This record gives sequence, structure tokens and C-alpha cells, in this order.
Amino acid sequence: MLGSKHFFQFLFILVCTVFGGGILFYFYPDKGYFFPALGGAAGLFLGLLVVFIEKKIKDLPFLQLLGSSIGLLVGLGVARLISSVFNQVLGNTVWEIFLYIMSMLGLGYLGLVLGGKKFQELKVSDMIEKTLDKLLAKALTPISTVSKKLSKKDAFKDFSKENLKVLDTSAIIDGRIVDIAKVGWIEGTVVIPKFILEEIQFLADSTEPIKRERGQRALDLLNELKKLSKVDLKIVETNYPKGPTDEKLIKFCKETGAKLITTDYNLNKVCQLEKVEVLNINDLFLALKLPVHPGEILKVQVVKEGKEKGQGVGYLEDGSMVVIENGRPFIGKEVEVVVTHLLHSSSGRIIFAQIKRYA
Repeated sequence: MLGSKHFFQFLFILVCTVFGGGILFYFYPDKGYFFPALGGAAGLFLGLLVVFIEKKIKDLPFLQLLGSSIGLLVGLGVARLISSVFNQVLGNTVWEIFLYIMSMLGLGYLGLVLGGKKFQELKVSDMIEKTLDKLLAKALTPISTVSKKLSKKDAFKDFSKENLKVLDTSAIIDGRIVDIAKVGWIEGTVVIPKFILEEIQFLADSTEPIKRERGQRALDLLNELKKLSKVDLKIVETNYPKGPTDEKLIKFCKETGAKLITTDYNLNKVCQLEKVEVLNINDLFLALKLPVHPGEILKVQVVKEGKEKGQGVGYLEDGSMVVIENGRPFIGKEVEVVVTHLLHSSSGRIIFAQIKRYA
């Protein structure tokens, strides 16, 4: 089944092909199928060429609505200018009309795609971005900030004697950080670097519903954090040249001596290699879960089948997954199980058990 992107690409190619063949068929109805076929082939070629170019430029900066609109108008304007050249060379003929329509479709489509992707490189886009930053800063006041004019050394000097902790995007979106902060389990200063804030803004402005929802949720959670009297939340304007966010986080922690708060399992592993101290929220909640030992008897509601043949899966009240050997026939029922062994990791706890046998 075609996705929305491939559907529009297919529709664009189809329109080019139909227009190309239809125009020549209209003006040369008595010439057989040669001219319509030629026009259709030309339209098909143009459509495929434009889609090919679009695929090559899809990794350029994100498409903006205003930039797309401007690009479309510019593309149509250029097509109109080119049509005057066609008129001078070919006169008012079918070929002049044919080439004008094809150039209008091609340049209009390219303007629509390229305009948005290139728009943010203009000064106008920078002004809009600064305006959005100011609005976001107002929304997060009275969070303290470190001025952009401070040198890196001066900015970090303020934190040198503090118990500094850095929040990454995964920890903010996860939401449990707010619950932890409410009960006073976070000491010292909690910092959000500017590049993390930019990543959240990018998610909140995304055209993809899931990403946009995650970004907006993160902004809401930040506002909850800054309202807590027990949390000293700061945003620092520190940023680094282009690169992965994880690398920037590690560099920032090394330069400030900060501890990183995250839920990202892979980032946790990298930080261990880089000797950066990590506070993994999953580890905290894992340590707070009720203790379970091999041989212990539990009552579990079997809710679904497991990955292996015959397995059933249930959950304890604290969210721990219980994998039950030969538990599939008991789906929908509460059963007593005997714990055989446990698997602990930063991603959670899995309890393996089997149905209790009665004498």
C-alpha cells in the first residue's frame, strides 16, 4: 500500500504524463498516436526527473510552509518568463504551450520543495527563529539563563561548586523526572543545554503527529519542572558545532563535571566508556521495585502470549513483566506462579516463572 509521500509522487508523475499526451492529442487529433505518445513520454520523463531530484535533496533543512509558498510562486514566475522565450522562438504554437505547461509543473513543484528546505538559511528565517526562542524563553520564565556573551569558561565557572545535573531529551519526554523532583530526590542545579531545547522545539514543530506530540509534551513537562520550588532549573546557551546530540551531551558533561540524567540505554553505555557519570531513571525505578526472589510464589493475571511457544505474559503492580512457562492456556485468568529466575537491566526487570503445581 502506497504511503502518502509515494502517493503524491505517483500522482505528480501521472499528471505530467497525462498533460503531456493530452495536449498533443488535442492539437493533433488526426496524426495518430505518435504525437500523444511522444508528449506522454516527455511528461513521464519530466515527472520522474523531478521526483529523482526531490529524493536527492530530501535531507536538506526542514520544509517550511512560508518558504514553500514563496518557492512555488518563484517557480511559476520563472516558468512564465521562460514561456516568453518560447513564444519568441516558436511563436504561438502548440509546442510553445506544451513547453510552458511542462515548465510550469516542473519549476512549480521544485519551488514548492526547495523553497521550504532553503528558507531557513535566509536571514528572515533567523529572525523568526529568534522570535520563537524569545517566546519559549518567556514561557519558561523565571528559569535562569547564562548569557550568550559569556565565554565558555565563565559560563561553567558558575556551576563549578554545584551538584550539577543535565537532562537529556529522553529523560524529559519520559515524564517520571517530574515525579522524582516533586518528592525532593533531585539535589543541586538541573541544567538544560540550548541544543537540547532546540531538539525539543524541532520535535514540537514537526509535521509528524507522534513527534509533535512528544515535543509538546516535553515543553509541558519543562514548565512543570520550573514551577517546582525544590528544583533549581537553568537553561544555558552553550552549543557546539553540528554533530549528534549525544556527542554534545557527553562533551558538555565532561567540561562541566555534570551528571547526566537519561533513560537512553545506548547513551548510558557510551557514557560509561567516556567516564561520564549517569543517573539512569530506569535504574532508579528498578531499585525501588518490590524484591522478588527465585522460589517465591506470585499471583499474576496472564494477559497475552509470550514470544516462545506456550509462554504467557503478565505484569506485577510495579510494571515488572512476568514470563510464564506454559502459561498461554491461562490467558485472561489469574494464576499462581513460582519464580524461577530474574533478568535485571537498565531497560527494566523481567521475571521468569512457571505455573505452580499442586500435590
